[in-house]
Amino acid sequence: MRFLSQGTEIVGNLLLPSGHVGPRPAVAVMGPVGFVKEQSPMQYATRLAREGFVVLVFDPRYHGESAGTPRRLESGAAKTQDLQAALEYLAQRAEVDSAALHLLGICQGVNWAVDAAITEPRVRSVALVAGHYLTPRRH
Repeated sequence: MRFLSQGTEIVGNLLLPSGHVGPRPAVAVMGPVGFVKEQSPMQYATRLAREGFVVLVFDPRYHGESAGTPRRLESGAAKTQDLQAALEYLAQRAEVDSAALHLLGICQGVNWAVDAAITEPRVRSVALVAGHYLTPRRH
């Protein structure tokens, strides 16, 4: 599936839970630095879909199948915008309960998930899976 973020085409995979009727809660997933959707995000997405969530994993701008140049650019601002666009895409889907939008950040993706949640009032929860910290260690 495809959606736009700041006018740039984003390519993703939408996982739908089987055996569930009616709108479901949804999760947009952001992975670590340099990831593509088929890597670690898919491991979490398949498990969440089995539990009844609609899950969106996608290649952020500049990565994988998504558009944008220069390729492999790491932009936290762009990844935050991409998550916001992913939430908008999910909210418009018939399979999704737009009042039950959630974010999952993995590794460095926790930073962008938190940023997106701060600016997007529709986010009901944020799950973070990481041991990465941007704060310098002090003794």
